[in-house]
Amino acid sequence: MDTDLLPIKAALADLTDAELHALIAASNGAPRIAYGLLVWIEGSCDWELNRRGGHDYELLPPEAAIDPSEDAVSIDVTYAMRASFAAGDMAGAVLTFLDTLLELLTGGGRKHRRHSTCRKSGDERTLSYFVPKPRPKYHTNAENVAAESAVLATSAVEMRATSDS
Repeated sequence: MDTDLLPIKAALADLTDAELHALIAASNGAPRIAYGLLVWIEGSCDWELNRRGGHDYELLPPEAAIDPSEDAVSIDVTYAMRASFAAGDMAGAVLTFLDTLLELLTGGGRKHRRHSTCRKSGDERTLSYFVPKPRPKYHTNAENVAAESAVLATSAVEMRATSDS
């Protein structure tokens, strides 16, 4: 894998610890429709936190975790996560990280974003549950992370209820 990870490493370095933890919480709280992507986001944030703590090791590219069959849905989920964070007050560096990740996932525009649905047991589910919902403004980053996780967890429950019917 010869992916240039310098831009993503720079984007990770620009994130605050609170933003890294918010991305980890969002990855852990999201529905598992793009599991490889979510694992890679969490792992890359952990990599940056460990790097800051003096434990430097190789950061693997997204394609190491994302199955090729999940390419399109991974791009859509990244767009959805970007929209979710843009609707909150943790924009800036998080959006830069997600934009840089999109650049990697789309191959700089060489891969086309397709309309994606998630197929599980023959059922089709769209990514509409990732559409950001209005959120109250909180006073601390910890409250923002908790609120973001709660919204994503609620979306996951709503998605499961929809897919069960």
